[in-house]
Amino acid sequence: MTDLIWRLATPDDAEAVARLRTTIHERSGAGWPVDAAAVRHEWRTIVTAEETLLAVEGGTVLAWGYVWDRGERQFLGGGVHPDRLGEGMGRQLLAWQLGRVPAGCRADTRVDARDERTIRLLGRMGLARLREYLELTRPTSLSVAPTTVEGLRIETYRPEFGPGLWAAHHDAFAEHYGFTPAPRDEWLAARTEHPDFRPDWSFLALDGDTVVGYAIAFGPSVVHIGILGTRAPWRGRGVAAALLENAARAGAAAGVADVHLDVDSENGTGAVGVYLRNGFTESSRTLSYGRTA
Repeated sequence: MTDLIWRLATPDDAEAVARLRTTIHERSGAGWPVDAAAVRHEWRTIVTAEETLLAVEGGTVLAWGYVWDRGERQFLGGGVHPDRLGEGMGRQLLAWQLGRVPAGCRADTRVDARDERTIRLLGRMGLARLREYLELTRPTSLSVAPTTVEGLRIETYRPEFGPGLWAAHHDAFAEHYGFTPAPRDEWLAARTEHPDFRPDWSFLALDGDTVVGYAIAFGPSVVHIGILGTRAPWRGRGVAAALLENAARAGAAAGVADVHLDVDSENGTGAVGVYLRNGFTESSRTLSYGRTA
């Protein structure tokens, strides 16, 4: 590693960072495949390029990381090329990230439950296991629920529904573990302006003009349900199941084979049971680790 340098990213690094992140996903299952457009979107809506640390050797990006400021929770995102594990880059990257967490705030990150190397590193750096999340998948071709809900109407996402979606999400998730409120325009931009956002696979349940449930999907290779929720007074009526069924059928019509989502294993709304009853099966698990600065 004699030629290895650590430096902050520039916008011109988007392609290289996307290649690294996709390689990490393909080799380990961690994270998500991304392209340069998705990286640039993150640098516009989550952190800037100049707030992202890179390890570069001979022009090749070998590690990346940032700290996403979410108020009291500071999310640590990053990774190391699978061929260069065990060389200390992960430890150096994590030390830099932890050093950027303000006093009194909690550093929070996720790791694949099978990644024993990273789990050991997190423990050595003082992070403790906080939560477990299930990664669930079902075929789009599996029809298990109605696509309608009595008394409600189902609509595909349109921009005019944005404010109602934001309000519904902040209501539905207000009591959930780790939820952090966000300003409306910032929250919507991060999701509905993402290059992989699929409005034609995203569905809302409305009671009159009020958004009471939502399933917001991203592509392109799977129907990834990035956010899904139902406001408390409308739970127990099959809203989530109907929204998921609509998203699955839209994906199937586009030639996509699978629907994917993740859920807190300790979710108190009964969501895990809803998903399992609607044909989802566990594909993997991720763990949340954290510590207070």
